[in-house]
Amino acid sequence: MKFRRIKKKEIFHYKGDIYDLEVRDQHSYNVDKLIVHNSGAGSLLNYALDITQVDPIEYQLLFERFLNPARTYKDDQGETHLVIPDIDNDFSDKRSDEIYDFCNQRWGREHCCNIATFQNLKIKAVIKDVARVYEIEPQEANNITKLITNDMKTFDDILVIPEIKEFFDRYPDILKYSKVFANLPRSVSQHPAGIVVLPNELSVTDIIPVKSSKPTDTGNTWDCSQYCKEEVDLLGGIKYDILRLKNIDIIVEELKMINQYYNKNYTQMSIPLNDKKTWDFICEAAYLKGIFQMDGAAAQPVIKKIQPQDMESLSAVNAFIRPGTSGLDEYVEGKKDPEKIRLMGYKPFDDVLAPTMGGIVYQEQVMSLISILFNISFGESDIYRRALEKPDKKKNKDRAQYFYDNAERIGLENGIPKEACQKVTKAIIDNSAYLFNKSHSIDVYVSYKHVASYRKIG
Repeated sequence: MKFRRIKKKEIFHYKGDIYDLEVRDQHSYNVDKLIVHNSGAGSLLNYALDITQVDPIEYQLLFERFLNPARTYKDDQGETHLVIPDIDNDFSDKRSDEIYDFCNQRWGREHCCNIATFQNLKIKAVIKDVARVYEIEPQEANNITKLITNDMKTFDDILVIPEIKEFFDRYPDILKYSKVFANLPRSVSQHPAGIVVLPNELSVTDIIPVKSSKPTDTGNTWDCSQYCKEEVDLLGGIKYDILRLKNIDIIVEELKMINQYYNKNYTQMSIPLNDKKTWDFICEAAYLKGIFQMDGAAAQPVIKKIQPQDMESLSAVNAFIRPGTSGLDEYVEGKKDPEKIRLMGYKPFDDVLAPTMGGIVYQEQVMSLISILFNISFGESDIYRRALEKPDKKKNKDRAQYFYDNAERIGLENGIPKEACQKVTKAIIDNSAYLFNKSHSIDVYVSYKHVASYRKIG
């Protein structure tokens, strides 16, 4: 397995700070009750700077899931740039306007704007819209589109259905123009959390078009880009996700009430993670209302099955209640009886899967397994993980096919037993379509016991 040492900090896109690593000085602006909730928790650097409060080494989180030196793109001049990640920040709903004030003070109002988001025309909708223009009876178009399932993404997928093919044979112009309009923007709105900071003043820039944004509850308004978040990122903007979360307000108020009622002085950082009464209470799964991400109908049966007594198992609960994550029954069986834990037959693989009883639950596990199988860095393995997650995307097809065709052979060349290569290759492919990232799952819960502060990032 290859490891890389951070040797230097590079500047991309424009001459200025991308990440300002000064944490506490006279210019720092602190906002209590920040929660980081994405792959930023996998960064040891973020942990060292107190941006996050989860030890990524303790929970086997991967730095490359956050900042991956292998994820690059080429600009129009052929120069290669690193894809800069953002850190998703959840702030108190009551104090969100302070974030806008901070951005205005830190970078200047003329350098900040909200980000637009677009809703594209899907196949079903575009067929109905074009059919309406050609004055086809709405019921006839509805009957056809009802045959289209969610996994059908292209017109080639739907034309194999005889009824749909016969419909388009009768109305060839509807097929012709539906293909033209499919996936084009249908409507535009304002991203609920996206903010971009630009090096040029919006009043004089020709980088992006803008319009007035929707006002906040207190009347705060900015400009709003007319490009989506991926596009403003490629044009040199630094993108932030600033989310407002009422759960933070609830937790803060509950902590105040507990301290007043019991005459205590608890902080979120001082709440222990090993209190058995709390875990037993969670395991009952009877009173989950208000527990973040645990109060939905999907959580109760999972909690009852897993019976979490630590952060590892609670993290697994959070992953298993997400659509697409499989292996719950095998996880529970292995948790009850270690003799029934599924093994790959190769210790490095089994060590990666030990926290999840031999099953693949997290994206980080796929990265680790591919890294071992191919003897490559975590950053390179994440490129394969992304390709396998969406193999139908044009840019992913070749890499995904390379994995399908060569994974077992490469593992054998790296000295891994044949049976282990076969098992792990099959497991990776079977579980690659959708997985949760452990950085998110762990950080969501551990962070809620901490008082964090907004640090300068940018």
